[in-house]
Amino acid sequence: MIIACIPCHNDHRPIVNVIKEALKHVDRVLVIDDYSTPPLMKTMPPNLLRNKRLILIRNRSRKGYGYC
Repeated sequence: MIIACIPCHNDHRPIVNVIKEALKHVDRVLVIDDYSTPPLMKTMPPNLLRNKRLILIRNRSRKGYGYC
């Protein structure tokens, strides 16, 4: 199984395209939302959120890319 791990912080519009492209090439996409405002989950298209190959995790506070 191949998994892409993508950290993000307030990258709402570009991250959607990155996720769509990654899903074409890997089995799962793990997106770590580093406490974006508003939360990434609230700005993503509903059809993408329903994709069973997408795993979205949100940090409870800003940790930085290295932590993700």
